[in-house]
Amino acid sequence: MENDSIPRSLRRRGTKVPVDISMVPYGDFRYMVIAQFRDNNFFMFRQIKACVDTWESRGHIEVSKDNDFYYFYFQDPGDWAVFQGQYHTLNFKGGLLILRPWSLTMSYKSINFSETAIWVKVEGIPFILSTEDFTHNILSNTGGVLHMDEESLKRGPKRYMRALVWIKLSKPLVPGCYIEYEPGNMLWVDFRYEGVFRLYNKCGRIGHTMSECNKSWEMDE
Repeated sequence: MENDSIPRSLRRRGTKVPVDISMVPYGDFRYMVIAQFRDNNFFMFRQIKACVDTWESRGHIEVSKDNDFYYFYFQDPGDWAVFQGQYHTLNFKGGLLILRPWSLTMSYKSINFSETAIWVKVEGIPFILSTEDFTHNILSNTGGVLHMDEESLKRGPKRYMRALVWIKLSKPLVPGCYIEYEPGNMLWVDFRYEGVFRLYNKCGRIGHTMSECNKSWEMDE
């Protein structure tokens, strides 16, 4: 029986085992990042390893694989801090790799790869509307805005607004929206999801193209 199927009333019968996790030797886990592809394509492990070997780092980065999970072990804590501090996703040959840094209570059951943070560029906003508040407003349908890019917070006209957005990957990505700047007159703005190169716009889902889509769609008229 899976733990998730155990009724809450039965779980109360379980015993409590006190553990001081801070006293457990971390070993290889301390500077580990675990990852999973959000893509229909299959990538060879040796391709991933060869790519990592080209990264500029102060220490060795070891890579291993177990089924569809990839593990990155950083020898240098500085490399690990920079990596897990800057990247939520990586793009490898068009495939989106979702990253999760190690934590004290991480387990296979607790890891969630169905959501992640992605940088989104909003292109086509009129200069007068290129503000933080307006960007938060129009990106509200894509997910929760975590923070804005520093360049987007500066005053003056901008080519685009950029924000880090927490997105549920199980849902179709929103390609953009209309701005009704006066009754009957609307302007379309595009949402560009950084690192997402394989996206079928018809269904809005990451990781495949039209020929690989399992949705049934009617031909456009």
